[in-house]
Amino acid sequence: MNVQSLASLWYPPCPMQGVIKRRDPRGWRGLGQFLHIIPVLCDPYSPLLIQLKDDTLNFSSTEKQLGHPGFADLRLGLATGPALYVAEEFPELEGIIGWRFGVDGDVEWALALISSSRGVERTHELVRVPAEKAREVLALLPMSEARDPLEV
Repeated sequence: MNVQSLASLWYPPCPMQGVIKRRDPRGWRGLGQFLHIIPVLCDPYSPLLIQLKDDTLNFSSTEKQLGHPGFADLRLGLATGPALYVAEEFPELEGIIGWRFGVDGDVEWALALISSSRGVERTHELVRVPAEKAREVLALLPMSEARDPLEV
C-alpha cells in the first residue's frame, strides 16, 4: 500500500509541534506536562491510520467534500485499505492489485467487490480504537489554532 500521499503530510514533522509551539514559544523544551501524549499523536503508525481513514472517505463522501474525484487512489493504481481487505475474501483481486488496476474495467470491478464486502467496515474497525485514543489525548491539550484542525 502506498501511503505517501496523505500520510507524508503527517509524520515527520508531526503537527503536534505546532500545538506545542503555540503553547510554549520555546518549542519542545517547554513540553512539561505534555510529554506523555506525544507518543500517541506522533506515533509512527499515525500516517498509516490517517491514510486508511482517508481510504474509507471515498465511500461516504462526495467529490465536492473530498476535493478531488472519488476513488482517485484506485484510479492511480494504488491499493487502498478496503481493497486489501477485499482481496482476503476474493483472492482474484490480488492480481489486479499487482498490476495496479491497469486494465480497463479493473477499478470498476474492484469497486463492485468492495461495495459488496466488508472491506470498508473492516477498515473503519482497524482505525476506530487508535482514533478514539488520539481524540482522548488531544482533549488534554489546550484549545488553539494549531490544535483544533487535528480534532476530527
